[in-house]
Amino acid sequence: MNITRYLLKTARGYFRAQNHMCPSAKTQWTRFAAEAHQWVDADACHSACRRYTATSGEGASVVVHILKHGNLV
Repeated sequence: MNITRYLLKTARGYFRAQNHMCPSAKTQWTRFAAEAHQWVDADACHSACRRYTATSGEGASVVVHILKHGNLV
């Protein structure tokens, strides 16, 4: 069974982090997809991406991740 999740990635290659995955992180960003916040709803992720771009001025994109049997493909 495949599970689709959506991640927000900045132009500099950072993903929006999940705070509980990176308790020592000083920012809300990580270079590791495994530590990124995973949206279930693509529209919600796109909305977050637009808000980030509008407030920061930095480009960002939505990255699709497919999880197969619990492992990232």
